[in-house]
Amino acid sequence: QLGLWLQKTYEARLVVVGGPGEESLGEELEQVLGKSVINAIGQTTLRQTAALLKHCKLFVGNDAGPMHIAAAMGTPVIEISCHPMNGEPSHPNSPKRFGPWGVSHTILQPPKALSPCSNACEADQAHCILSISLERVQKAISKHLSQGQLHPKASKQKNP
Repeated sequence: QLGLWLQKTYEARLVVVGGPGEESLGEELEQVLGKSVINAIGQTTLRQTAALLKHCKLFVGNDAGPMHIAAAMGTPVIEISCHPMNGEPSHPNSPKRFGPWGVSHTILQPPKALSPCSNACEADQAHCILSISLERVQKAISKHLSQGQLHPKASKQKNP
């Protein structure tokens, strides 16, 4: 849904990165989003991934290696964190401990842990992170992209 919104609103091209074993995710995105997807999952070295992320306007994703690579390359970051705002700040998943730094960033966290979690999301599958709405992510993206002077296509002036 987010990819479709980015296509429609910003005419965005999307670069998806990931490691071996995640190729099916890239293939699914290609099927849904078509030619606007550059699927680099399992196809790039660490250096190549860094080069790709350096040329992106924005990185949107979870707390994983590609997020930190994007930040190191100077790409603004929107981190979608599983760690709840009321969670333990010293927990390994806490963005206060291991969030992006050195670049403009927004961290989206669940307001609170969902049962049975308490100080951190401890579920094996996506759990607390699912309480972050698509709308929150869209607002964060719009804010970042407007700061970078990239505006929705509906507001672009047409050349005469």
